[in-house]
Amino acid sequence: MKQIIPHLFVNNVGENVDFYKNKLGFEPIYVQTENEIINFAILKDENAQILIGEKDILWKYIPELKEKPESNQMMLYFEMTDVTAYYEKIKNNVGLVRELHDSWYKTKEFWIKDCNGYLIAFYQNI
Repeated sequence: MKQIIPHLFVNNVGENVDFYKNKLGFEPIYVQTENEIINFAILKDENAQILIGEKDILWKYIPELKEKPESNQMMLYFEMTDVTAYYEKIKNNVGLVRELHDSWYKTKEFWIKDCNGYLIAFYQNI
């Protein structure tokens, strides 16, 4: 394997593009629209990428998922080169779940929730 790229399915892709771009500093590298509404986007920050798609599109391909209960019980981990500088840059613009701290598993990290409630950890090995 070469890399893993998370694909989040959401109700409002435009809102998510705004969050990841304006609050976390990701750059949209591809945006797809239908009837002038964004329904899919690829965002990138250095080597990290994230895909954001509209739930209705996923349900076209896998309709049985529409009947399943939704869950945001997962966490995205982004490895950083300078987690402290990134923390200082975004801490006042996001909903912090855990402040910057040293973990027992030898990382310096902090956690946030995105605009959908997905947990995101930004970390650096120490």
